[in-house]
Amino acid sequence: MANHLDVGPSTLYDGDNAAFVASLDSSTATEQPAAVNVAPPSHWGAPEAAVVAAACPSLKALRLWSISGITAPGIATAVASWPDLISFVAYSCDSFSDDDAAELAPLAQLEELNLYGCASVGPRGLRALTPLPSLTTLTLEYLDRITDAALIPLLSAAPGLTSLNITRCSKLTDAVLLALAEHAPSLTSLHVERVHGVTDAGLVALAAGCPQLTSLCTLSHAITDAGVAALAVLPLANLNLAYSAVSDAGLAALLSGPSLCASELVEIGLTGAKAVTDAGICALASQAPQLARFNLFRLPCVTDAGNRVVSVVNDAPSPSRAADIAAAVAAAQPIPPDTTPASTSI
Repeated sequence: MANHLDVGPSTLYDGDNAAFVASLDSSTATEQPAAVNVAPPSHWGAPEAAVVAAACPSLKALRLWSISGITAPGIATAVASWPDLISFVAYSCDSFSDDDAAELAPLAQLEELNLYGCASVGPRGLRALTPLPSLTTLTLEYLDRITDAALIPLLSAAPGLTSLNITRCSKLTDAVLLALAEHAPSLTSLHVERVHGVTDAGLVALAAGCPQLTSLCTLSHAITDAGVAALAVLPLANLNLAYSAVSDAGLAALLSGPSLCASELVEIGLTGAKAVTDAGICALASQAPQLARFNLFRLPCVTDAGNRVVSVVNDAPSPSRAADIAAAVAAAQPIPPDTTPASTSI
């Protein structure tokens, strides 16, 4: 299950009303549950919501995990019962629709909204949600129907947004990143894997408008050295440039000068970045002192010597780690040609 906002003690509801109430009655905990995890075989309609609401009147988080029978009356009952809800998760719920999303609109205190895999939600659902002014964490992964025009107003109305995951939202473009740069100055985490409308222009905007960004995960062939170089000013601890067109020159620019990224980088992903060679790997290993993890494969221009550098960096920390990295980097350097003049025989 996905990470979620920690609101306190939680309990499980699977549709067995008697067992659910009995479990709460027999609990030795002094606190009422702050979160309920709803799991199969339960459905989620008005009757189920009423049972949970009666047993847990002060709920702060409702999480629906792979529930197939969600109805708008069930969501409406939940919203009416818990108007101060701060976390709502519908994770991989195929039946969660635009109508269900619209029922969440009154939740002005909502901080976390996770609709991972709710592929029935499209532009109409997002428009109906807007605004959610307290939103800090938004997950819309695999919602491939949503558009820039539907998402941007929601982002623009959430100035405290710190985390956004729009992985595999295939219709989105750089316009979303430009909106984040303008309206989300506190953003710290962004996932845009397989959003192929993301290009260098989007990364340049993020670098200018989101100075607190520490985690950026991309997967787009349209990202080149120019976009990567712009990221040098960000305190990125985690950076994924999988299947990008970045080369050694782009990595050198990322690390050069007073690079905040170079001093903070802990993990980098370069899978499928086919232009990267041993030189780029060595630059990262030697110029990013906090680097502890390379995530990469399918790099045809990286030799055994470069892969040795990767292995040493990825090894568990040891007293000799810095020396081991330096030795591996030195061994990966190309041997200069012999310029000694050839001797002439007399």
